[in-house]
Amino acid sequence: MKAFSKAILLAIVFAAFATNAFAEEFIRLKNRWTDDYMHIENGRGYVELTKTLRSGGMWSAQWEMVPVEGNYFMLKNRWTNDYMHIENRKGRVELTKTLRSGGMWSAQWEMVPVEGDYFRLKNRWTGDYMHIENGTGYVELTKTLRSGGMWSSQWQTVNP
Repeated sequence: MKAFSKAILLAIVFAAFATNAFAEEFIRLKNRWTDDYMHIENGRGYVELTKTLRSGGMWSAQWEMVPVEGNYFMLKNRWTNDYMHIENRKGRVELTKTLRSGGMWSAQWEMVPVEGDYFRLKNRWTGDYMHIENGTGYVELTKTLRSGGMWSSQWQTVNP
């Protein structure tokens, strides 16, 4: 009975959270561990991190959650219209303007609730999670989450 109740509670929390996240046209993604925001300001072809957001909105740090099917969505940048993906398996989250036909699961993400308004971003294609554990300055990927919560893999949406 406890497992069933917990599953129902998680489903309700996820549904409420996803509804709120999709209700906003654009969001920022902020890391729980470091308070860094995802951005693409430098045009390097992958998603970077910053603590400081420039004035004027910094569209390079704003994302649209584009629903795909089920609980999956794509993350599209407001400034360049690039989508986050992991197609080339470089160990980091890359960017593309052009999506391959057939759905391109490497560009599709799922929110996995953690606690409160924090969640993990899990890739549909590989099951990898976004994280920033190694302090590389860009968003990395892992299949294995460390014990203790791994706050470096937890995100929250923030309105621009």
